[in-house]
Amino acid sequence: MTPRRRAVIRIVAAAGSGAALWLLSGWAAAAIVLSSTRFGTAFQLLVPPTLPYSTFFQAAPWNVLLPLAAAIGFGAAIALGYIGIDELTARRPAPAWARFLAAWLVAVVAGLLIATTIAVGSTIANVWPTGLYSAFLNARPELLGSALFGIVWGWLPALIVRAPVDPDASTGRRSTLTPAAAVVLVCALVAVVAIQPTAVTQTRVAAGGAEHPQLVTPTPTPTREAPSSVSKSPIVAGANWCGNEALTLTVSATDGALGHRAVTLVLGNRSTAPCVVDGYPDLAFADSDGGEVQATIVHGASYMAPDPGASAVTLAPGTVVEAHVAWSATGASDEVATTIWAAQYPGAPRVRLAIDSDIVDGTTVTVSAWASASAFSS
Repeated sequence: MTPRRRAVIRIVAAAGSGAALWLLSGWAAAAIVLSSTRFGTAFQLLVPPTLPYSTFFQAAPWNVLLPLAAAIGFGAAIALGYIGIDELTARRPAPAWARFLAAWLVAVVAGLLIATTIAVGSTIANVWPTGLYSAFLNARPELLGSALFGIVWGWLPALIVRAPVDPDASTGRRSTLTPAAAVVLVCALVAVVAIQPTAVTQTRVAAGGAEHPQLVTPTPTPTREAPSSVSKSPIVAGANWCGNEALTLTVSATDGALGHRAVTLVLGNRSTAPCVVDGYPDLAFADSDGGEVQATIVHGASYMAPDPGASAVTLAPGTVVEAHVAWSATGASDEVATTIWAAQYPGAPRVRLAIDSDIVDGTTVTVSAWASASAFSS
């Protein structure tokens, strides 16, 4: 086999394996988060969310075509990066470790490129619902997730392309593989941006018999009484408020500072139509046996986060809002809260999400109103 052919095979193999890993990481991250397991946060460090979770709820075939186009784009982007490294090192030889680190960095940059393209497509699909800045704020999990994927897993394809380059192979390949990779990348980026408006408008709200992760009312069997599956003090929902079937609800890892703790609830619209979220989330807590932890819930600002105040927020398809749940550190106890039961408003069915906390009976828990991420940073 000629050096040129070996070099082409090496780059194609590295790009293909990188694209497959990138797609698998996005799928696994969505599956873990939507399963609401208590290991979701830890596993996200190993399988970062390279794709928006809403991608996997789009109508067929868009739920396949959009991830596939994005993965092909990622593969083409790292292939172009690897070709560039080959061209440079063919003129000025570099040690294998330098080529390896450069190829690893390529995966990080390629991930950011594809995530940014997805954010652009989402902005166009949602007809600029909250402005370009807010749209990119909503895309932060995928931007950070794709960059994290490059850091965590970018070394695998980099191992394949770290070998020294034959100068003749580089020169011969420049007129064939480089334009091909560039064309594939451009086509994939255009497809990602163009597919999303159609995908969003055609996403099914309900599909008879199809399996969709839903917000499910939990049915534990605690040793002491479990929290009610619905608040005992419900409010009347507005006519255009988001229903449970349209939403995904997740919780972040626990953050801490100077004796204070906090988690962030993230509420996303996975339907095809905008809906409204208003006011404060409904919360309850349970211990490891499922029994209710009698915490005191108050609304307002905390040491860990401001409170933008209750106001109606229009949640466009594929976008999210946040609410921050904070408390002060407590002493050791055998009956700490390991589960948060949350709903978008009192009266909506509660969803059970695992958390790491030291919340015990009598702990005062402060919760902010639902708002966009930008409302908490201003």
